[in-house]
Amino acid sequence: MASTADLRREFPALALVAGFVAPKKRGEFADLLLLWLEGRRALRANENMVAAIRLGWWRDALRDQAPQAVPLAMRLLAHRQDWAGVVADLDAMIGALLGSGEVLDKWHRIIAEQLSANLGGDTEAIAKILGGFDTPSPSDIPPNLPPNLPIAFRLMRWLQADRHRLNYPHQNPLLALKMLWAVLLRRI
Repeated sequence: MASTADLRREFPALALVAGFVAPKKRGEFADLLLLWLEGRRALRANENMVAAIRLGWWRDALRDQAPQAVPLAMRLLAHRQDWAGVVADLDAMIGALLGSGEVLDKWHRIIAEQLSANLGGDTEAIAKILGGFDTPSPSDIPPNLPPNLPIAFRLMRWLQADRHRLNYPHQNPLLALKMLWAVLLRRI
């Protein structure tokens, strides 16, 4: 599947998490995480105008259903046609960027809403987990998660608890096995 292969190239540890998502939902899950990574990259641009242009492209592609041969955009539009909520949120983010507002937390919430619609779970908890990838240390991430949170999100939090886990496969080649054991032993 192209979605998980692309995620494996972009963020290998999160691609392992995708393996714990039901096969029918795995593609959209991986594509939403790829969109999240795209947004994070855009928001880390040196200039707010550059970030606004990059986010504007995604807004226009989803709104106009014109992916312009970008594989991720084509897959996102194939998953569903209605992106009105995301388009409206991107409009607000672009306005905040141009007005020098803080938008990274907003981006986490936008993607968390989409992930929650895909797999279920508390949107606020998912947004905190996504935001945890931008915190300098695992102690900054809230330890308590709702008990009914889908396994994929609990695994994402587990990855954040030890930052060395994120360096898969280079420094942590056995991460897949460790992840499986953590699930089987109910440590997640």
